[in-house]
Amino acid sequence: MKKTYVATLLVVAMSGAAFADDGETGTAKADRHYFTVQAFHPVSTNKSKDDFTYANFTLAYGRIGEVRGADLSYGVSLVGRGMTGFQGSCLLAYTAEDLKGAAGTGIGSVIGAGLYGAQGSGLFNWVGGDMVGAQGAGVVNVVKGKTKGFQAAGGLNLARGEVDGFQLAPVNISGNMRGMQLGVVNVAGDVKGVQLGIVNVSKTMHGLPLGIVSISENGGVEAVAFGSSLTAANAGVRFRAGYVYTMISAGGCNLDRDDDRDKSVAGAFHLGARVPVSRFYLDADAGYVYLDNSAFAEMGEGDRTDRMAVQGRAVLGFRITDSFSVFAGGGTSYIFDANGAFRDGEFEPLYLGGIAYQL
Repeated sequence: MKKTYVATLLVVAMSGAAFADDGETGTAKADRHYFTVQAFHPVSTNKSKDDFTYANFTLAYGRIGEVRGADLSYGVSLVGRGMTGFQGSCLLAYTAEDLKGAAGTGIGSVIGAGLYGAQGSGLFNWVGGDMVGAQGAGVVNVVKGKTKGFQAAGGLNLARGEVDGFQLAPVNISGNMRGMQLGVVNVAGDVKGVQLGIVNVSKTMHGLPLGIVSISENGGVEAVAFGSSLTAANAGVRFRAGYVYTMISAGGCNLDRDDDRDKSVAGAFHLGARVPVSRFYLDADAGYVYLDNSAFAEMGEGDRTDRMAVQGRAVLGFRITDSFSVFAGGGTSYIFDANGAFRDGEFEPLYLGGIAYQL
């Protein structure tokens, strides 16, 4: 049945080609067709790879000069100049120059120049020039030029030029970014927007980085040591990107309890913002602290319940040198049992002071 259908389609296409009129498509040998059918070029209704058509249907491998309408393929379809409309393929769709419309494939879609529309595939998308529109791929999206629009991939978005829009993937990489990157790892040039991920890296940050580790040239990485009225000894690393910072720290000697102070450890994460004024700076942050009160103690009965704390802090710092600074401040801690209800906690004042060194 399939063979009869394919043969009928080829016969009809041949008949359509007989009524095709010549048109100006960029070369003297190019013909204009209403529609074309290709088994494996040059076994096709179009004699030249430079021909023009409104609809192109490919079984295994097809080549055509320009399509204004639809290009549909079971295998591989190559459009040599421009594609306006929809391009879909089970394996690979390629447009050498501009695509104005949409492209969708099962495995890969490649556009040699610019994309103005949408491109989707099961594995990878490639645009050799600028893109205005959207890309969606199961694994990788690549744009060699500027991007204005949306990229979504299951693995990697790579935009080598400027991006004005949104990138969504586990790993996002771009030139200058104006918009948002959402992923596990985000890397960009100058950022005016939002980076949301576990690791955010930028050349300069003029927006909002939200993550565990955020680094930029107009920020830095600091080693921090401090004491507080909750945990006496603490050390950590502070990552700054623009005006925003995150700090990961560990401490010991829980001053919140009257027993086994030397048998407790704490882990903390803080997110905040810095306002520099000459050699002074003001830091304000909010954070979470887990107080493990039985880390080095024997398990069993006793008042060693683990506790948690939610904190708000503000400190004033002074840079003694370009790398070394001291700071002190305070705030509040809301402390509650780890196995209890949040509403059963209590507020306690917080005081802290320490030193920081710019790495």
